[in-house]
Amino acid sequence: MPKSWNATYSTSGELSPLLNDPELRTIGIGTRIFLGGAQGYVSWNGTQFNTSVPKNTSGIPKSNSATIAVIGDLKKMHTDFIKAGYFEKYGVSIFIGIGIPIPLLDEEMAAFVSIQNEQIETTVFDYGSPEHTTMGTTNYKDLQSGEIQINGKKIRTAPLSSISKARTIAGELRKWISNKEFYLTEPVQLFPTKTSLNKLNIKGE
Repeated sequence: MPKSWNATYSTSGELSPLLNDPELRTIGIGTRIFLGGAQGYVSWNGTQFNTSVPKNTSGIPKSNSATIAVIGDLKKMHTDFIKAGYFEKYGVSIFIGIGIPIPLLDEEMAAFVSIQNEQIETTVFDYGSPEHTTMGTTNYKDLQSGEIQINGKKIRTAPLSSISKARTIAGELRKWISNKEFYLTEPVQLFPTKTSLNKLNIKGE
């Protein structure tokens, strides 16, 4: 947000699967997911994967944390859930709708999936500065209101994720599961929760 004129944010807040399972107890390699209107799978960690970031009192990461790489059959996907995007001075990108069912394994998981936007704190960075300066903190309730206050200044906000699409995806996924068209899968391997995979030095012979 150069000169603090506006701020953009990602994820759908309380509907975000990765924020509903911040310990990655049910999301890992092999997890079956809703991917662009079809079924897909989590294949690996995403770029900038980092689960060693600070968390708030509810156990939710306060800045960029877990990301996932996914795989699926593009021919089975639908244009309702795949959109082209373009960012000035960055280039062409793509928006893909993803949904992940979260099994309620115990009371801890039930508490995580009950998280509300006002409980999801996040850090505001100025990506217009070379050092990505930390500007302060806010929460998703304020972000989704269209305005936040940083250092006493009101700043307009805009989402990079569609809340209405997230609700549509959740509804579609619920139908698939109810109609036995989608079966939950247990990950074949879980991700580490206290490290960054990008920083691991993995060797073999």
